[in-house]
Amino acid sequence: MQAKRFNQEATKLKDCIVYIVSIDTPFAMERFCLDANAKNIIVASDFIDKTFGEKYGLILANSFLKGMLTHAVLIIDKEGKLIYQEICEELGNEPNYQAALNKINTL
Repeated sequence: MQAKRFNQEATKLKDCIVYIVSIDTPFAMERFCLDANAKNIIVASDFIDKTFGEKYGLILANSFLKGMLTHAVLIIDKEGKLIYQEICEELGNEPNYQAALNKINTL
């Protein structure tokens, strides 16, 4: 749901690149993009070593889905500074899309 939503929103965003990071395999992500017609996002896999998930504290530890990445939104400015972060406590929760979009629109 999150990837689909941001794929839709990406067409409206100026000077913004939307990356979706998942622990799905690159092959599964490619299939998703084809099936969902996701052409406005860049997908990246954290499947092998979960470096991205570890760096940003996104790996679920106290869940039956231990080791999975939770939903999150990270906004990084042109200088590489993290300026917005929302981490969902439960994998079933989706982030506050409007809050993230509002932050992007202030840049």
